[in-house]
Amino acid sequence: MRQIEINSSSYGMPGRAVAVEDGQVVWAGAIRDIADAGSFDALFCHDDDVERLVGLVSSGNLRDADSPRIKSLGSSR
Repeated sequence: MRQIEINSSSYGMPGRAVAVEDGQVVWAGAIRDIADAGSFDALFCHDDDVERLVGLVSSGNLRDADSPRIKSLGSSR
């Protein structure tokens, strides 16, 4: 089972996310396009978008998702 860490910040851009795998940015864009991100192990987003991303990850609505599970939620405040 793939684990995904979600990190949020008030400095993030609302409605957008950055996907990272093995410490390298692999995708950045609108959350509505997150299925295009491919494989990743961490997401960075605005504080207001955490629940939306948790819902997407938990529901498995990601392309190439291998039963993803939220590893942790964190804020960089």
